[in-house]
Amino acid sequence: MKINFDASISSNRTNFGVIVRDDEGFVIDVGEGLKNKMMLAEWAKIYAFEESINMACALNIKTAMVFEIDNASLINRVKHHSTDVTI
Repeated sequence: MKINFDASISSNRTNFGVIVRDDEGFVIDVGEGLKNKMMLAEWAKIYAFEESINMACALNIKTAMVFEIDNASLINRVKHHSTDVTI
């Protein structure tokens, strides 16, 4: 399974989207949402990551999952979570 997620910020609100695909690229589920508050871009993407994990849990996915986003800072924080005291 592959789970793509991202977030965007507009005036006083934060939007996020999640797409879950199987190994052949078939869409299994999609989700989106918003928070009526402004946040830093990195925090918005962390929120989207959290929501993508929640979606994977709700779908009861038992196979290996790949979470994908185009944000190097977030990827590095997740990879080094045991030594990053800001998470």
